Amino acid sequence: MKTRRTSSPVVCEACETRRALRPQPRRIPHDPFLLCQRCSDRLDRLSLRPLEWYNLAKRHGPHGTILGEEFYSPGGVALWSDDELEEEPHVLPAPILSDVAHDLHLLWDHTFTRRHLGPKLLAAWRRHPKADVAAHLIQIWEVRKDRHARGHLLTLCRDCLGTAGADLARRAYQEHCQPRLNTPLTDSDIGSSEDDDDDDSDDDCPDFTSLIDSNLKETDDDDDDDDDDTPQAGTQSRPYYFHLGFQLPSVIARCLPRAEAYQLVLAEVERSGQAGWFTVLHDPRVLDWIETHIQPPLTSDWGRLAATSHFSWGRALRWLDQGRPLSQAALDALKCLIFPMGDPDDDAHGPRLLDPPSRRTLSRVLKAHALRDPDPGVEDTVAFILEHAPVLLEGKPYDG
Repeated sequence: MKTRRTSSPVVCEACETRRALRPQPRRIPHDPFLLCQRCSDRLDRLSLRPLEWYNLAKRHGPHGTILGEEFYSPGGVALWSDDELEEEPHVLPAPILSDVAHDLHLLWDHTFTRRHLGPKLLAAWRRHPKADVAAHLIQIWEVRKDRHARGHLLTLCRDCLGTAGADLARRAYQEHCQPRLNTPLTDSDIGSSEDDDDDDSDDDCPDFTSLIDSNLKETDDDDDDDDDDTPQAGTQSRPYYFHLGFQLPSVIARCLPRAEAYQLVLAEVERSGQAGWFTVLHDPRVLDWIETHIQPPLTSDWGRLAATSHFSWGRALRWLDQGRPLSQAALDALKCLIFPMGDPDDDAHGPRLLDPPSRRTLSRVLKAHALRDPDPGVEDTVAFILEHAPVLLEGKPYDG
């Protein structure tokens, strides 16, 4: 099925056939729609037919108090209507994926009406040449500024384009990160970010332990909780990038060269304190960063950050020998590696310990460390690691 695409301001956005009335803000506050009388009445009664819902959703998104999932199914079927419809829903069906998959413009319309992007929809995008998809997504990025569109665009860039999405990833970084800096980020800033320890940084960023504690929280990359695009009270001062702050790093990690991705993320972490950006890089250089920034009071989040960064047994030995705070981070990292992390880039159990020792060596080293640091928390952590040594060393399923 082909849907008619029109930009005429006098045509109803729902039926796309009859002349539209003026918006009626008294009936629907902040009414964004251009509707004919029939469709306006249907909208008021929550009785839009699937194609009418689809035509509105492809322009305004599938969320909110009028078009949201509380009142319409993903296919646009009215869920709470008491109307005896003049026509059954199948007479005006919404396009399905197979109807639009051949055309990038229609495919985007369909994608924008989806609240979540499933594997079949992503597969439809992957069937098109990556260069064409990348150009089309950039074109949409320049026009659509709303959170719903931006979230879908970043998801498509990350999951369908890979390195072909580098230009869009850079645009997203420039737009979401640099506006909040006092001065633009230059190449020299990126190259020297590891040495930026001047006094001015203390005024802009709190200590890294508190930042890790507050910002390094495990978040789903495909954040689906975006029904309300309006900032909540008290959050208006937060820059727009905050809402996509855990999605954008994964786009950078997947789409940019490894060295460039690390430098951009490092610059952003050291300027903003959003240390959670590191978790998607899986880069051992993050471990070097931890060594120079870790400080008490400690939280287990330092260890979880290390666990996602190609943590090896050799690194664990070195940290254990150096004592606190690195020894505690090493134990926390080993403990975190036991739990399934569900990373899509790894196997079902997430990151693994690199160059694992024998079970006997693990037991000997950890018990000796527990004797040197007789803290009840250390003893409990060592006991847990040794109890689940097969998970840590051999990748067996965690059954705790």
